[in-house]
Amino acid sequence: MARKTPVFKEKEIIVKDEKWSGQMFPVRKSAFYQISFCSKADEKGLMFISFYNDNQMTLDADFCSSIEQSSNFIKNTYFFRSRSFADFAKISLQKQNKYLFVKEISVEEKNISDVLKWLKGMAKKISSIKPFKIKKSYLTETTQALKTGKKITVVMLGDSIVNDMSNCFFDVLLKTVYPESEIEIIPSVRNSTGCWYYEKKDRVQKYVVDYNPDLVIIGGISHKKNISSIKNVIQQIKDRIEPEIIITGGVFGENWISEEKTPDEFNVQLKILAEQQKVEFFDIGTYCGNYIKESGKPYEFFLRDRIHPNDYGRVILAYALFYFFID
Repeated sequence: MARKTPVFKEKEIIVKDEKWSGQMFPVRKSAFYQISFCSKADEKGLMFISFYNDNQMTLDADFCSSIEQSSNFIKNTYFFRSRSFADFAKISLQKQNKYLFVKEISVEEKNISDVLKWLKGMAKKISSIKPFKIKKSYLTETTQALKTGKKITVVMLGDSIVNDMSNCFFDVLLKTVYPESEIEIIPSVRNSTGCWYYEKKDRVQKYVVDYNPDLVIIGGISHKKNISSIKNVIQQIKDRIEPEIIITGGVFGENWISEEKTPDEFNVQLKILAEQQKVEFFDIGTYCGNYIKESGKPYEFFLRDRIHPNDYGRVILAYALFYFFID
């Protein structure tokens, strides 16, 4: 049951320097929260939620979304989930030009039904996201666990794009098809980092194995197209534990959308690698890219900066992963 009283409130904030940060406030592990405030800004700004453990040490994974440009005060509402190992959180606001004013900021704990209502409401503001079916060969246990309600611990390994994937609430959508499902999402991420980093110095143990996951999702845009490093990470995981594994193609990033019709060569290699390693492959980038091209909106509409998705971009990610997982 969500707590009814706000866990954080601030009446008025003027971001005088480039960035403003508030005081830490307590959060419950893996709980859902709504942050709301009114803002006006001469250019698009950013809102961050950073997470901390009980020793107030910063966790790598965070939450970020955009604050739209407006000469008058507009209402903003966001939803985020605290991390599995988080005890505290902190809000930061970043301006991009001359001014960012925020007032009546509040953070309240919410229920999963509130998140689902918000997510579906966001989806209605953009063109319809079409369902699809993908035959899966290597997710038998995950599919069965979704149906029976057995807990699934999911480690999402990669960069800041994977962090955004972990923040998209695809598991909330899965509850509409698998009401008994229980999914714990653990983003194991570093900015601009791919398997070329995780394969070295026994980092697979720290970033994957120590969480004892049932499912590992490897993704992002920071692998430097190094197929051998992805293969090495998969093999290191399989040598120590036996989770099911998904490799995803790249999604979002600078200059990502193009009119080229030829398949991305790196995605072709990823698909071949997935078959060789007997793991699942999901070309999420092609699905999301095709949607954006057909949406009638510019690519920038779905971004909070040059690279990362905003809330609308994460809605696309949520539905893409939702349709991928349903049987």
